[in-house]
Amino acid sequence: DPINQRATGRRDVANVVSDLRHHVEEHGLSRFHIADAELNLPYEDHVLRVCAGIRDGGLAGRISWRGYFNVTPFSDALIDGLLSAGCDSPSFAVDSFHDAGLRAHQKNFRSRHVHDLLGRLLARGPAVRPEVCLLFGAPGETLAGIEENVRWMRHYADRGIQIAYSCGLRVYPNTPLGQRPLDRAHLYLPSGPLGGTGLHRFTPDELLRQPVVYCEPLAPRELAHHLAERLGGHPNTGVFTDGRWPEARHSTELRLFNVGVHRMAHGRFGPARDLLNQALDANAGFDLARTALRIIDRVNPD
Repeated sequence: DPINQRATGRRDVANVVSDLRHHVEEHGLSRFHIADAELNLPYEDHVLRVCAGIRDGGLAGRISWRGYFNVTPFSDALIDGLLSAGCDSPSFAVDSFHDAGLRAHQKNFRSRHVHDLLGRLLARGPAVRPEVCLLFGAPGETLAGIEENVRWMRHYADRGIQIAYSCGLRVYPNTPLGQRPLDRAHLYLPSGPLGGTGLHRFTPDELLRQPVVYCEPLAPRELAHHLAERLGGHPNTGVFTDGRWPEARHSTELRLFNVGVHRMAHGRFGPARDLLNQALDANAGFDLARTALRIIDRVNPD
């Protein structure tokens, strides 16, 4: 995530508008998802200029779009700009409706900011349909905290806000969660619970080779069942993962290959060779691994 890594770039507004126009006029597209990291970070100024470019370029009436945003900063001027440019579905990784959860997720806003923003968006009526994403199962999560989140989920879902939630947190390398020792009792692998007692710290390669999920105080699927019962099938709520990540279905050789290519891209050719050869040991007919090894031999023959 470039925001978390404090490394962001800004495309020229004219180029952004030109790309949108190309897809509208050459391919007949009218609905877009801008999948950048939070568009209003670190400041609102650039996304406001993009909105003005879309509007002034005559595209606002021809397209609609959604994008990811942070809860702060989010002024009324930004709401005006987004609506004028066709953005009807701003999406927010709120993660939690209570302050203890927001602190655990290292958010730069608190629950009062969330309620203020959602109230201002709802006041705009059906022209805007906010989307909120929540994460359940972080270290320190309690049933009381889950219940508070459920109360607010129902409150906003009843008012038309779309609520999506995840049961369990994927542990990625080089992230705060991936760099700390974690309670073995709440760690889950594709094969099932890690098991045991005490704390465990995964190496970056271990986290890349297979999905690791942390979920407290219940197992991911138990938590998903609990939330489904509490939400009662509300049409504006939905789970986007219950701890079963798509990568868990990947073959051993594909996971080894993916990590090997990652190492190759970062110039770590020795570890890349080892991983790609392991992929071939797992499946001698895996030609992509042979191709990657030939590329390494050309750029780093030693």
